Amino acid sequence: MSPLLFWILAVVCCVMEIAALLDPHLPEIRVALADFSLLLLPYLFIKPKLRWAVWVPVALVAVYALISHWYYAVYGDIVPLSSILVARNAGVFALEGARGVMGWYDAWFVVPPLALLVLWVAWRKRIAGGRPFAAKTRIVVASVVLMMVIGNQIYGFMCYKRESSKIDREVTIGSFYAQMRSMALRTAHVGVYGWLLYFGHELYLLASPDLKLTPVQTAEVERFIAGKRQQLGHVPSSGSLLDSLKQRNGSKNLIFIIVESLNSAAVDTVIEGAAITPHLSALLRSDSVVYFRRMRPQVRDGRSSDGQLIYNTGLLPLVSEPTVARYAHADYPSLAKALRRYSFEVIGEERSVWNHNITSVSYGFDTNYDNSDHGERDFAKVDSTLFEFAIQKMSDVRGPVYCEIATIAMHDPYDSPCGATTEISRFKSMGEAERNYLERVRRFDSQLSHFLDRLKAEGLYDESVIVIASDHDARGVDVAKMGSDIVFIVLNAGLDIRSDAVIGQIDVFPTLLQIMGRTDYRWPGAGRGLVGRASDNAAKDGYGNLYGSPSDSLAAQLGYEWEMSRLLIKSRYFAY
Repeated sequence: MSPLLFWILAVVCCVMEIAALLDPHLPEIRVALADFSLLLLPYLFIKPKLRWAVWVPVALVAVYALISHWYYAVYGDIVPLSSILVARNAGVFALEGARGVMGWYDAWFVVPPLALLVLWVAWRKRIAGGRPFAAKTRIVVASVVLMMVIGNQIYGFMCYKRESSKIDREVTIGSFYAQMRSMALRTAHVGVYGWLLYFGHELYLLASPDLKLTPVQTAEVERFIAGKRQQLGHVPSSGSLLDSLKQRNGSKNLIFIIVESLNSAAVDTVIEGAAITPHLSALLRSDSVVYFRRMRPQVRDGRSSDGQLIYNTGLLPLVSEPTVARYAHADYPSLAKALRRYSFEVIGEERSVWNHNITSVSYGFDTNYDNSDHGERDFAKVDSTLFEFAIQKMSDVRGPVYCEIATIAMHDPYDSPCGATTEISRFKSMGEAERNYLERVRRFDSQLSHFLDRLKAEGLYDESVIVIASDHDARGVDVAKMGSDIVFIVLNAGLDIRSDAVIGQIDVFPTLLQIMGRTDYRWPGAGRGLVGRASDNAAKDGYGNLYGSPSDSLAAQLGYEWEMSRLLIKSRYFAY
């Protein structure tokens, strides 16, 4: 085997890994072929005895492709480098999600680097024992590779120019490459700019310092905050409503239950004659209930950590990377800080997952309790344990508290019902994963009912405002065909609002400030308070999708909330 053929095979191995990851069409293969030829080009210039080193980048590409394959099945995109390098972000429950998509197909990612290694062992004397490549060979191969890479960039720019002409957008080379920062999907990024620019951009994000706002950006942020603060405290035709809410709820406990993967389609519904959430359905028909069933998930790669970020801080997550990977440590404004009372959170996993030990402090909680404190690791029992543990801690505290409970038992994969089954497991209209998911929803419904009964028995219910909201939608189940909307419910707040309007998760934070009488807090949140005003019936998710019926001006405002959140987070604005 000639040394040049071995190099060609190394390039082919990398392309095969990408083909296995993305199942690409010809343009994506062309881009990968050019990029990995350039990546492995130093092989032609090193000493013959060092040619074995070409196997190292091939193996690294294989590892990245395999991790991305698992990540893609769970998150719908390739994995950002920040999620790999901050390994503790994965955690046991993220690995559980990956376990649900592992299979024999994964072996394909191991075959190319192993085959290349076998070829090296068999032909190493001919590959490493020859002379250095001739200057003519180096020049010809390098020229071809560079022409391929440049050609791909020109092709990408021409496609960008053609698409821009449809929307009358200014076209420059600068705007073409600036678009990298705002692309919602990394798969789209590599399809347009290639793998080397993608990895370069990812490394730049990891190495870049905090964003320093220009005077123009600072003024823009200040205007945004001032406008949101004015909007939060002004309730048309209901001038005394906010005052009455402050008087009623200002000294109450706030209990915020962030429910894992609870789709609206599973709430207050009957399937094959069986009510999925009988207890919650009864609550929704009682007095003094706030119920929005068409809340759009606005999480990105951080999933549950993004949901907790949105609810606790009123900020939207970054679209370029998991926010808590680099920005867990900051002086975030938060519900806990706004309420100015003893606050604690109870979670079902280890506090190291998604840097929870850091965000708990950043969000202003006095105490964080994880499974090392409550001791429960059984999925079938963990949520009921969290509820009971929270009641014990609330009973130990004098005066109002803020208690946040993050459930976990409805986390994917849905390969088992995680406990005793009901008639749901006999449903014939859906698959096993869907039945298992709904069994877990039913169990949560029962555990929630018991929790509320315990609050009443302890004399805590009437003294508490209780919030129930999904962290994000369920994935990997056909229940999602019913829609990916999630729920926002408030009990015992002295309000009765039931709406089919579209809202976003970002609207929860300002609404809770209104309900708890803290509209004077320094940060009003990036969303819109829902008390005493008609909903805008619109939301924008982290992938650029608009929902509801937004006008052009409202659509621009929804996008502006994402941009302002990005500036506030990346500049650590609130630390100043």
